[in-house]
Amino acid sequence: MALEQHPSAKENQELHRRYKDARSDWEIEARNDIDFYHGNHFTTEESNELQSRNQADVAMDRISPAIEKLKSVITAKPPVFTAIPREDSDAHIASAWRTILGYVWEISNGDVHMKNAIHDYAVTGLGYLYVYIDNESDFGKGEVKFTSVNPFRVYVPPSSRDRFFQDADSIILSTILTGAQIINLYPSLGPQVDEETGEVTPGIVEELSTYREEDYPYAQNKNSMQVFTPDVTKDLDFYQNERYQILERFFKTKVPFYRVVDSRSGEEMVLNEQEFSAFLEENPGVFERGLMSFEEVLQTRVGVVATVGEVVLYESVLNTDVYPIVPLPNLWSGTPYPKSDVSRTRPMQRLLNKLWSLALSHAQASAGLKLLVPLGSAVNGLDQLEKDWANPNAVIEIDTSQGEPHYPAPTPLASEFYRLIEQAEFYIDFIFGLPEMMHGFSEKAPQTVRGTERMMMLGSERPKSKL
Repeated sequence: MALEQHPSAKENQELHRRYKDARSDWEIEARNDIDFYHGNHFTTEESNELQSRNQADVAMDRISPAIEKLKSVITAKPPVFTAIPREDSDAHIASAWRTILGYVWEISNGDVHMKNAIHDYAVTGLGYLYVYIDNESDFGKGEVKFTSVNPFRVYVPPSSRDRFFQDADSIILSTILTGAQIINLYPSLGPQVDEETGEVTPGIVEELSTYREEDYPYAQNKNSMQVFTPDVTKDLDFYQNERYQILERFFKTKVPFYRVVDSRSGEEMVLNEQEFSAFLEENPGVFERGLMSFEEVLQTRVGVVATVGEVVLYESVLNTDVYPIVPLPNLWSGTPYPKSDVSRTRPMQRLLNKLWSLALSHAQASAGLKLLVPLGSAVNGLDQLEKDWANPNAVIEIDTSQGEPHYPAPTPLASEFYRLIEQAEFYIDFIFGLPEMMHGFSEKAPQTVRGTERMMMLGSERPKSKL
């Protein structure tokens, strides 16, 4: 018997499909950027063409080192948190908040997750941090933590125009898990055992709709280098075909609060709906007698509804008006589809690969010179001539009346050709804001120590601006 789909589950799936279709072009561009970072610079046609010429499809990669250097510059130092008090009485509270923020960073492995988010920021143009409550931490007391999220798991409506997507209708976080992972997280979905009879009833997970796709887009380029990205590894386990998608939809909603004022002392309290109900039970008739007054105020809060297949896992309202999924857009275009530094350097990297291919082709032609033999001059035939020519002690008989064999030497490459390669490399580093001196090349440094320090400081300004 099939499960009846919950309205919230249906809404989550429809919004997920709409947002995924809207960003399909951005996914292709972002996946191309990822391929270039991993060294896959050639399409299948380009790779086959190079192999047909007996040339290896090896790229002169200039993008990956720039990305790694950018990450190292931005994450060189851990963050320092600052909380500024409004008045003198808040000084101790500000100090406590600084300690709490540092504690959250440490228990969340902040250095690792921030570097992952910055990696996505630099490669795809969009990184994400996700704040959540770990209910199992501290033996069930719970801890506030954060983690990095793959940008392809987050779905945002194309109508958003805020840099941090705070004006979005909703934000959807997709998580694809196996059946065993689902049951481990939500045991109520698995088989249940009756404590009285010991009878085992099958779990709901067996009736849920499976998910065959993957949030991670497929590769666009082909190269001799094999890169195991999620779109490849999802099909490696042939015996695990059951995969499920959890959709967590965050949306803005209005929640009532009550501002209660004591008419005698002027003291003011702000209570939520549950606290206000408890206050009325503890203080009956306080408003009728005029001792206190109240006003209902609607405030924006973030609601969340999580679904898997046709089932709702949980619904709640977070005590915040800010989405817990925080985007880090790189080259923000006023839309949820920013560009990355890699996307701007890809054309120049393709030109660099072409120049590198021409240089290899010229070296190949110079190393294996072609022998031109006049027609009819090989007395014993061309096959025998080829065998004898490879023998350094061979005696070769030819008819010189038809002309003498000779090598057509290739034209040397102009010096401007190699300068063009250097200019392409410089332009890629220039876009990233990381000159060669920042990579530790001593020949690019000034003659004096103070000059080198000054150039290093100037070179780090753009990465600091990104930070």
